[in-house]
This record gives sequence, C-alpha cells and structure tokens, in this order.
Amino acid sequence: MSHELKTPLHAIRAYAQLLLEGIDGPVTAAQRNDLESLLAAGDHLLHLIEGILRYSALEAGGTSPQVHDVRAIDVLEQARQNVEHLARSKGLPITAKADGATTVRADETMLRQILINLMLNAVQAAPAQGSVSCRVARDEAALRLQVRNDGDYIPQERMEHLFEPFSSQREDGHGLGLWVTYQIVHQLGG
Repeated sequence: MSHELKTPLHAIRAYAQLLLEGIDGPVTAAQRNDLESLLAAGDHLLHLIEGILRYSALEAGGTSPQVHDVRAIDVLEQARQNVEHLARSKGLPITAKADGATTVRADETMLRQILINLMLNAVQAAPAQGSVSCRVARDEAALRLQVRNDGDYIPQERMEHLFEPFSSQREDGHGLGLWVTYQIVHQLGG
C-alpha cells in the first residue's frame, strides 16, 4: 500500500519542484506561489498517507526502534526542512535551535517523525502573522523537544483526548499526528 500511494505523489512533488527551480524556463511570481502551494498540498497529503500507514503499523505492533547515536540537531533541521513549505505557504517563519550536547541514543526515523508531527501541528495552529520555534535540549536524564507557536492554547476540555487517534477537530488535520507521536515516544522510553 505504501508504494502504491506514495510513488505517484513523489512524482507529482518532484515535477513541481523541477518547475519551481525553472527547469523549463523562468517562473513568474504567480507561478512560484502556485507551485509552492502545490508542494505544500503534496507535503500534507504525504503526511496524511504516512500517518495512516504508521497508525496501521503501530496498531499491528509492526514497528520497533532501531537505536543508535543520533545528532538531534541534524534530525531537528531535517524535520524543519520537511515542514518548511507548509510554513512558507502560511507566511510563517520557522526556526530550529539546539542547546548543549545533543547526541542521543535513539531511533533517528522515529525522532524525526516526532518532530515533524509536532512542527506540523504548530504550523497548522499558528496564526497568520505568527511564528513557529523548535528547540532541542539535552540534560543528564533525557532529550527535551520543544515546539511552540504563537497560536491559541489547547482548551482544557480537549486535553484528555489530545493523544487519541482521529481526535482532531481541525479541518487541516486528520487526528493521527499526536497519537503517533505519543506511541513513538513511549516506544523510545519517554
């Protein structure tokens, strides 16, 4: 299922990126905006597909961490780049920062997915003139990931359902990102 869903989407995104880079000639400002919107929509669809696939794998117990030394700042930057199109399409700056020594023992793919999910939520919930900031810090006990935006806080009555699958009430969400994040964090011992 992964191959059948993701391969055509990767092709669409790749051709949009080539056009954005001007491979077939100069791109007007309007065309650039359209292509960036196309890439952001493709990124969102890819995120939805990956969320559903991850949900299925986690439900079936089909994932286990592959732990090794990971430079968290590198993973943070990769995650930031992954959501940058969506942030740019909303006009939001997105920054990433690491405090202290950030080499940790973790599953790099899982750590990246946690950060992507948190950043996507922050971008989706940020106000039009807001910003998103991401920070990784390490203390003796653990790695701390912090993702913030300038948006409204989550109402207290929604907090108890925050990590349940399909609990999103947002039009631009599918309700799996925080559930997947919660499951991964627990698999990694957090």
